[in-house]
Amino acid sequence: MKSLKRIARGAIITLATIVALGGSVQSNQNQPVDINKVYLTSCIDNQICSTESKDVTQKKKSLEQISESEQWRTKKELDGLYQVLVNDIKEDKPIIFTTYIGLWSNGESPNNNLYWGEKYGHFRMFERAKSDPHIINNFKNHNWERIFYEESKNDPLRTVVYNMEVEPNNFWEEKGIKKKFNIQHVYLVYEDIRKAGKDMTLHLKHDNAKIIDIGEKKIDLGKDSRIMGYNGHNFYYDGDFPELHQIKGIPKKPKAVYSIGCKTAFFFNHVWIDKNIYGLLFTTSFMAPEGYNLLSLIDSVAQGNSGKEIVTNSNKAYKYFQVLGGQRKPGNLFVNHSYELFD
Repeated sequence: MKSLKRIARGAIITLATIVALGGSVQSNQNQPVDINKVYLTSCIDNQICSTESKDVTQKKKSLEQISESEQWRTKKELDGLYQVLVNDIKEDKPIIFTTYIGLWSNGESPNNNLYWGEKYGHFRMFERAKSDPHIINNFKNHNWERIFYEESKNDPLRTVVYNMEVEPNNFWEEKGIKKKFNIQHVYLVYEDIRKAGKDMTLHLKHDNAKIIDIGEKKIDLGKDSRIMGYNGHNFYYDGDFPELHQIKGIPKKPKAVYSIGCKTAFFFNHVWIDKNIYGLLFTTSFMAPEGYNLLSLIDSVAQGNSGKEIVTNSNKAYKYFQVLGGQRKPGNLFVNHSYELFD
């Protein structure tokens, strides 16, 4: 924002110079210059104007994007996201979450990995979600059914798809959704955690993602999944990732992104949140990115919860399952676009 103000001041000074000179400015050769030949990008930052022809379209577009990006990174409710989801449901499309999991430690063995195959790992928790009393007591929408499973020697090592039928509550009925709709949760599991982050970013900003053939139909994640996130070890603790920062793009329709790992609010929100991208859930402390976090997040969206309610529910679930697993009760750690991320 400071850079934009500096540019604006430079432009105002330049304009004042033009007026004072009665329609001409001084070039580098101190000769009068036709105003029609002066280009804005040559005159900002109090520099001497030049008559050199320049294409300023890209520069102007870049400045506009910076402004829009900064405006988007302010407190926002999730109304725009829910409206797109409502439109999809009315077209008989499921709401699709895609979680890119970066396995930490023994990533070559997902079945024995803390984040995937162990008791509170994502796979184990979603597999028992229908019958586990702790899950039933904490989440209203938990009847997950696995409809696709694939193993690979290369990343993603696992591709798993779950489906859940949701009975619309008052929130959805008031928006015209009267019959049951489906939510699907796609897991893509990676040994290479940075590749997981990069693939998620390409999905988010370029609509470039895996197409899954589940038999009777194909799931085109790039086209159909509007809500996605990275779950796992925060790879910025292992050093910077400039390649990720180079992936630019703004989706045409609203999307949402979440990042569940250690202190993701401080590392990822500026990389992933941009115009038309809502920050659905981020963290402010060290934590365990286990399966109950996604059970809570998706259950909250299934109920049409506000941003603050999503944060409240996530904090409640995290405390419950941490204590259940024998850990000390933690404090609040979740934030999002609507609550405390940009406050």
